This record gives sequence, structure tokens and C-alpha cells, in this order.
Amino acid sequence: MNRDLGVPTTRGIWEKEVSREGLTGSSIHEVELQSASNIQYGQYLMLRVLWKDTAPKKIDLKALELDHWTKLAKERLKDYDSWNRYCQNFGNEHIQEGTFSLVTYYQRQAFKTEIKEDIRPQVIFSPVANRTRAKQREFMESMRKLQLQTPTKKSRPRKDEQIVNTALLLFLNALTIHLPLQNAWTLHRKSFTATFTNASFEARTDGYLRDKGSGKVRVIIEVKPAVRNKNKRSVRMQESAQMVGWTMSETEGSIKPPGRYVHLSQDRNFIYLTFAKFDENYVRYLKGDSNAPLSFLTMMEYGPWDTQQEDHMKHLAPILLALALRADADRETELTQQS
Repeated sequence: MNRDLGVPTTRGIWEKEVSREGLTGSSIHEVELQSASNIQYGQYLMLRVLWKDTAPKKIDLKALELDHWTKLAKERLKDYDSWNRYCQNFGNEHIQEGTFSLVTYYQRQAFKTEIKEDIRPQVIFSPVANRTRAKQREFMESMRKLQLQTPTKKSRPRKDEQIVNTALLLFLNALTIHLPLQNAWTLHRKSFTATFTNASFEARTDGYLRDKGSGKVRVIIEVKPAVRNKNKRSVRMQESAQMVGWTMSETEGSIKPPGRYVHLSQDRNFIYLTFAKFDENYVRYLKGDSNAPLSFLTMMEYGPWDTQQEDHMKHLAPILLALALRADADRETELTQQS
């Protein structure tokens, strides 16, 4: 890739970065810490993640097994009066009534957020071996500080983040609220814990697509009040950790079909879709198999879609609806296989 993503994009670049950090021959299971601390770049490298980014219109829906569902979603939206009124809101100061009226309002509010502070990845590594009560308290205190901030000047990013989260969750629910689906977009914060030999981390999401019956996660959500390019490395380190945590909790059986590990994010007024790709060797590595061949988790990022651009949202909405429609079909398939 020509663009600087802040993190390795190829195996060659990864190997050079690992060498520069003095970690050649090391693994995530050899990470040792004296106390709870935020994820460091060297630790991130040991997660073995590569990033690829692609423009929105180049998203390969067929390869991601979303083409059929996107076509179906487009048909559903054609007869959706509230969706048509939402599209008419672009360029108009007055917001028309309907299911999407609050969506438009909060998308405009999110566009006004402008956080200039650097955003740190909110992923805390903590020692596993011989963890004392004092260390456990320190770990929990570190997480508390990240998630529960007092109303001070420093907490402004968190307040603006809530506006962005509201804008995204309202949009997602407006697309599905009138359909009899067995999944729902929720702003409940989902935690994923990844445990390795000497250390573990907890990564929390800002929401997810939840199976109403089993509670199974279909898509994870992360939001930021600042544009992505200002915090490339931090954003990608955090989103990678979230995906690693999810994959470690979801790979008890076989690897899922293509396009099922989905990370949906909104940075201020820009939306991104990232699909994770990995194989059995990568799962073996995460679980401590020192004989596993070198393998990577590849994060395929598509975006951005601008919530202030009508053509962008017309292109994105069917894809987001398709994710919910496909999740319903996947649920039925899974139930059939279990019976």
C-alpha cells in the first residue's frame, strides 16, 4: 500500500518493524509485564496483524458473501418511505419527520465534533502469572479510568464520543427497526478478554450486532470523536485488539465463512467497515502453539463513507442492512446444524 496506515501492511514491513523493536523470534506469549499498562507497539506487533485499506466503491461484496443480501437490502429500501425522506434531508436545513429524523439530527451533531487531542488505544495489558490482589486492583483501576471519566475538560472526548455512538446506533436501528429480525444493534459495551501465557488484555467495544436468542456477536462497533487519519496507529491498535479478543472467544469450532468477522466504526462523520481474515494457523498461534507456521490476522478496511454525503449513505446503507439480513440467515443455518 502507498498510504501510511501507521501499522504494518505486509509481512515484509512487519518483519522489519519486529526487528527494529528487538522482537525477532518472540511471540505474544512471551510478553511480560510488571504492572497493568496500556498496549505498547511491540505488544501490538506480537499480535501479528496486517492492515489493508480500500476505497468504499471497491468493496468486494461477492468475496465477503454479501452480494445477495445487499441486493435484497436495496429492494427493501426502495419501498421504505422514511428512508426516502432521510435522503431528501441532505442539503436541507429542515429535517423531515420519520424514523430517520433523529438519525439526521445526530449525524449533523457528530459532524460538528472536533477533538484535537491524541486518542490512545484503550486496551490494557495485565500480567497473568502470579497476579496478586494488588495487581488485580491496579488493572481494574486502569480500566475504570478509561471507561468512567469525571466531567472535566479532559472528559470532552468521551462526551463527543457518545454523540458519535448515538448517531451510528440510531442509523443502524432505523434501517432494521421495521423488520422482523432475530438480531438487533445494541449500544451495550461488549468486553473481550484475550489471555496468553504471561499476559492478558481486555478490549471493550462501543456496541455490537447481537443475536436476540443466544446473545452471539455478529458485528462489533467502535466509535471515535476524531477523524481516523489523526490517530492512525492508536485506532488500528485498538481495533486489532478488539478483533483478536473476539476471535479468541469465538473459535471453539471451525473458522467462520468469509466476511463474518466484521468491525464497524465511525470516526466523527466517517464510517468504516473492516473485515477480518485469518486461518487455523493463526488461531493455533494465539492459543500458544509454538509449532504453528507464521500466519497473520488481516484487517481489510473499507471506507470512509461520509455521513454528510447523500451518495455515500445510499451506497453504505444497503451493505449495513445486508449484514443484519445475513446474520438472520446464519442464525437459521446454525440452528439447523445443531438440531
